[in-house]
Amino acid sequence: MISHDHWDHLDYRVVTELEPRVKRVVTGLGVGEHFEYWGYPVEKIVELDWWDSFDLAILENGQYNKDWSLIHTMPEYLGKEI
Repeated sequence: MISHDHWDHLDYRVVTELEPRVKRVVTGLGVGEHFEYWGYPVEKIVELDWWDSFDLAILENGQYNKDWSLIHTMPEYLGKEI
């Protein structure tokens, strides 16, 4: 997941070296064009707008964990101590 396209979050060398190992890139609108320009197939890129969500529950080991089911672009405070 890429939060934004500042140099400290989106380094060309790192992004291009990781491409063969990356299954999906989840990012905000407009950032996906960098990945496409750098050779990522568009099928790997998911761009989310404000209030959109994406199901991330399938973890690396293939197990489903409902606690990880959604990533929101506008996280909400759930009344828990931080």
